Amino acid sequence: MDGIEVSCWEEFEQKLPELKPSGSSRNSPLLFRGQSDSSWPLNTSLERYGVQDYSFMKYFTVMHRVRPQIETFTSYKWDMPTSEDLQKWTTTFGSPRDGFLAADYMMYLRHYGFPSPLLDWTESSKIAGYFAFRQPNEPASTKVSIYVFLERPKGMKTTSSDRADIFNVGRLAARHHRHFLQQSSYTVCMNFSTDESEAKREWRFAKHENVVNRERVRPHSPLITEFTKHENMVNRKPEPEFRQDVLWKFNIPWSERRKVLKLLDEYNLNAHSLFGSEESLMETLAFREIDLP
Repeated sequence: MDGIEVSCWEEFEQKLPELKPSGSSRNSPLLFRGQSDSSWPLNTSLERYGVQDYSFMKYFTVMHRVRPQIETFTSYKWDMPTSEDLQKWTTTFGSPRDGFLAADYMMYLRHYGFPSPLLDWTESSKIAGYFAFRQPNEPASTKVSIYVFLERPKGMKTTSSDRADIFNVGRLAARHHRHFLQQSSYTVCMNFSTDESEAKREWRFAKHENVVNRERVRPHSPLITEFTKHENMVNRKPEPEFRQDVLWKFNIPWSERRKVLKLLDEYNLNAHSLFGSEESLMETLAFREIDLP
């Protein structure tokens, strides 16, 4: 998708208050995701791993197989649903609206780098800024990106059995400290469809970019944000507002990196405060002692 070009970090922050419509619910906060190269698409780590077509049942089977090894080497124990509950969930259309099976386990795997269908977000624009500018090497595009996602601009959301939809996996389901340190939230894109080799319908993963900014509704007022004007260019007729799953992409020059990370570090937003590991402490110290002087 095309991005909104901003010249500096301050310009990005100035735009944020205009994104969320007045009266919107706390149940649909603005979510932010920082990516260190503006040319990268909005892909999950499972998609980046090379998996393009996977059912929830197949992924759950993989989760189940690796669980004994994870529990052996960590202090965590994970409750898993019965095979009957799993079969019912994967073949029932309304299941994702009622919650996800083993959601906390899925989030744990995502935090520690196991390929995941979850797309991770944060409710903090500054934390997203840290992840966008974290890498010390300038990307080929010379810009980083911060995505901003709003699931329910109108307070409601519709789903359909003949298309992919985005679902928010419960923010309070996780048990890992990184989830709370990073103010994390997670989305998953799924479609209730059939595999070519099977006749039954089941939940399968789909691409977020095929869903965002898809549904439009005519605005009830002439108010159109500057972002709508920007994307449709000057003197063009304004497009209708989106009904749900709205996504903005802001491109910020990588040259802002040192300034942004220094500012965030002054607020104690750095690798160590967000990850809490010895490796992240070394990353924080390296930035302070090598990048800043």
